[in-house]
Amino acid sequence: MPRETADIAPRIDGQLAEVHVRRGQRVGKGELLATIDAGPIRQELSMAEARLRSAVAEHARARLEHEQAQERARRLEKAAAHLSLEELSKAQYDEKLAAAVVAALEAKTAEERAHAAQLKESLSLAQVSAPFEGLISELFLDRGAWVDRSTPLLRLISDGELRARFAVPEANAGLVSPGMKVVAALRSSELELRGEVDQVAPEVDVATRFRFCEAQLELTPEHRASMPVGLVVEVRPAAAD
Repeated sequence: MPRETADIAPRIDGQLAEVHVRRGQRVGKGELLATIDAGPIRQELSMAEARLRSAVAEHARARLEHEQAQERARRLEKAAAHLSLEELSKAQYDEKLAAAVVAALEAKTAEERAHAAQLKESLSLAQVSAPFEGLISELFLDRGAWVDRSTPLLRLISDGELRARFAVPEANAGLVSPGMKVVAALRSSELELRGEVDQVAPEVDVATRFRFCEAQLELTPEHRASMPVGLVVEVRPAAAD
């Protein structure tokens, strides 16, 4: 088993536009793996940005009208002695109405700006990148498939090391400890890999009565290039040198 295994899913819904990797390919952290069709998002973003520009213009015009209403109300208040109460009340009402329009358009502008920002973020999520360096072990879907955020596109496994997970019967659980040298023999071939135990469960599993352990295996470059993941191995203590 590898140190890390991840089924990579997109972070937005859409049609799978392109798969940029193939099975067995090694990729670096951050490397582009797949692309989701972002055409609908771009179209929606274009409309959202147009609405935002319109909202900004409306807000600017409303602020100007509010300033004009304020100035008119101040002038009439100074001349209140020569005006009717009705005229003065109407000017004050117009000023308050203009202020309310400004507040409403401020809220609309903020809403449109937030929506546009959300779409820009979604657009950036159309590219699916590798979360860590590793090997593409499976490709689940082809170009053109419809996917959502729960749909795995591919499986990525870490490529830095290979590990063996094994279980020790309760009767022998005390014989295994971190640092112990082991040999992992592949059932499908005569290949044997040496390794060292580095993880031991603190307790015996109640359901199975086994203690689960992991060992890091020593792998040569040629073995690393060809060794598949998921092989069944038999782990035994290494003979003393």
